[in-house]
Amino acid sequence: MATCEEDLESTPLLRDRHDSLKEDLEAETLAQTATEDDWIASIDDPMTYTLSWLKGWQVFFILRKTVFDNPGLWWLLAKLMMLSVVVATATYNLMPDPQLLDASKFSAITAVLTLFVTLMLSFFLSSSVHRWIACVSGFLQLFNAIRNLAMQLHALGANPDHIRNCLRYGVLSAKFLIQDLRAIQMSDEKKKESAELMWRQLCASKNAYNVKVEERAIIEHLQDKPGQMWMWVGSLIGRMALDGDVPAMATPTYGRIMNLAQEAQHGLRQVRTSIIVQMPFVYVHTLAVLVHVNSILLAVNMGLAAGVSIHGIRQYCHHYYYTEHPDPSIKMEPLTAQIQCLIVEVTKGILGPLLYQAFFEIGVSVASPFSGEHAAIPVARLTKALEKDLEESFIMAEQVPHWKRPKFSPPKA
Repeated sequence: MATCEEDLESTPLLRDRHDSLKEDLEAETLAQTATEDDWIASIDDPMTYTLSWLKGWQVFFILRKTVFDNPGLWWLLAKLMMLSVVVATATYNLMPDPQLLDASKFSAITAVLTLFVTLMLSFFLSSSVHRWIACVSGFLQLFNAIRNLAMQLHALGANPDHIRNCLRYGVLSAKFLIQDLRAIQMSDEKKKESAELMWRQLCASKNAYNVKVEERAIIEHLQDKPGQMWMWVGSLIGRMALDGDVPAMATPTYGRIMNLAQEAQHGLRQVRTSIIVQMPFVYVHTLAVLVHVNSILLAVNMGLAAGVSIHGIRQYCHHYYYTEHPDPSIKMEPLTAQIQCLIVEVTKGILGPLLYQAFFEIGVSVASPFSGEHAAIPVARLTKALEKDLEESFIMAEQVPHWKRPKFSPPKA
């Protein structure tokens, strides 16, 4: 007599379901295993990187595209170290008895200043990251609005030439926006060279998202090129509604299409606001001054402590190792304590300025993503992906598998 389990497995429907669940479980286990074993450091851009390798000690050996891959940061640290060496040399050679110098008094000054610098720097970093995320969200909203506009027009079976023009103007608005943001930090001469290069690329481009000669004559002198491109999109959609290519202006469908254009404009404004509206200069300047002053004081404190410790170590060695009959009444600081003090102060003097300068550099880079590479938004990759998606949307709309391509027919009067 067959068991109940054998009866269930002999049923075709239950057996198929059992096999399907088993395959899904194996696929899920394989995916989880691949994710856990993927320890290869992959950094394509500031937004695209793997996370698994960050859990190991490999983080100490990967400096590419990090804040430590910055020659300016190391040059500033080198200048602080030279200042410490000068202070240590002066303390060792110019003071009659450096042992009487209490370096902890100077540490009290840096401790008070460090508190203010930490609070101001944390607020600056938080604000910069928030603005960076808002900028990325604005770009994604703009690109998604263009994709949704393509789907809406394809679903209505609108004229392909009109669809291409609408999408072309949308992509051009994104490219004009990127150019405007990159030109903010440029000089007037660099702005002219960059603008001429952009026009050369757009007008000579062989893809579907170029600029016609007659269009350039109109667009070139506009102040807000990204926003004004959507005026043409709206006007073209209105023309399509009058021609019966899409539902009439009084219909909800037409309102939905126009809402997509407004969402794109909202994304444009969000990106522009995130970049142009910066923190007050008086705040950022004060923070920069405090960071540099704090780093200088930490370097000076390290030099004083190093000079005192080295002098004490020399006296100790001379007293106990080079004197035949050392005087036991002379009290000397233990050698281990002096070495410990030297190691601690040097570590504080190096890590303190390095971390404060590194975090300040991160805040500045994140606050201006179009003027550096460390926090740059990969707009070129996002734009290429958008163009690829739009081209594939035409293929999918024209090659429907089991039905006839839809075509909007206006109601007869």
